[in-house]
Amino acid sequence: MKINNRLLFASLMVLLLVSALIAPVSAHRAYVGAFLTGDQYDEVLVRAWYEGGSPMAHAEI
Repeated sequence: MKINNRLLFASLMVLLLVSALIAPVSAHRAYVGAFLTGDQYDEVLVRAWYEGGSPMAHAEI
């Protein structure tokens, strides 16, 4: 029983360390363009899209 607890603890620690060391990687390039709208140019429309040209749904700037 003691060996099972040690093995469980060691495997959880390894899993925790491995997940902490993995860096997040972006699979796509993103492009952002700002376009002035309105007569007085007081509004800015921001559009974001992926490298292939498809738009991003929930892009935050």
